[in-house]
Amino acid sequence: LPAAAEGGREAMLRFVREAIASKRRLRVLSRSFGTLHEQVLRSSGTGTPSEELAAAYRDAALENMRKRWNVAFHEWCAEAIQYYYLLDPEVRQRWVHGSSGDRPRETVISTAMKEAAPEGGGSRHAVANVLLPSPGAKLKLLDLGSCANYFGREHGDLFEVTALDLAPADATVFECNCLELRVGPVGGEPVVTQEPRLGEVCRSAGKLSQLPAEGYDVAVLALLLSYIPDPAHRATVLAKVRSLLPTGGNGLLIIADTVAAVGRHAGHAKQPGSWVSAVEAAGFRLLRDPQMHFARLRDQRTGTVNRAACFSFATVKLDAGCARAQPPVLLLGDEKA
Repeated sequence: LPAAAEGGREAMLRFVREAIASKRRLRVLSRSFGTLHEQVLRSSGTGTPSEELAAAYRDAALENMRKRWNVAFHEWCAEAIQYYYLLDPEVRQRWVHGSSGDRPRETVISTAMKEAAPEGGGSRHAVANVLLPSPGAKLKLLDLGSCANYFGREHGDLFEVTALDLAPADATVFECNCLELRVGPVGGEPVVTQEPRLGEVCRSAGKLSQLPAEGYDVAVLALLLSYIPDPAHRATVLAKVRSLLPTGGNGLLIIADTVAAVGRHAGHAKQPGSWVSAVEAAGFRLLRDPQMHFARLRDQRTGTVNRAACFSFATVKLDAGCARAQPPVLLLGDEKA
């Protein structure tokens, strides 16, 4: 902009025209993100997406990420995870040692605390020491469908993030197709190729092909399931995610997607669609606390309509060697078709 100003009126007008054209292009790409995602998926199955397609997908994802409704649900996710695991020392102190009024929301230790209540405060303190993260420790967060690593950039003090995307737009994000991701042994290391297929078109941390089982505390699927067209493939992704979370009940999954795809959480009323039951069949349970779900119609600060909704699921204990029948994940649009 300073250079354009120094060039006089014509240079400034040229700069303005180019800026408007670029913004219009990004808006068009943003509206076509679903189509671009399908094209990248198809081309990934047969080879490498073209540089033009990869760049268009990356730019569309970045444009969507900057929108206020997108930032709003990401911030809600960060706050919900922080509270669920009682990462704030003052909140943890009140929740563990205070009265019932100091425990207004469900946390990872809610069930265990209720079972320990008859034995008194000492038992509750012991439960907290066992099940809660150590003070100051970062939670391991798996962010699937993250082109720019929002949680790592904005909340790196809370989370150790592994961010994955088909066409990354940040050097900290791994290039990865979730359908091709392998689950390795417990305690293993991620398998990364330092030369991603998309080369210089999309900056990334490398091409990721394998992650260790039970390697993460939390998984966030942000605007991912609705962009996977096949309900059976969605079920495959959920099964892999469950394998990457703890086998017990102290893992957390947040599914954030458009209201058109997943609806809004309705308290204790019947939840929208069959997709919730399909997620639970993969080894999760929908949290009953309405505060653990993002369902507000409008942002309280800006008035922006929240186009996304978030549903939180706790992991349930998996029986060793017990295979689960995984039904297809039919979103609201699938059921209406």
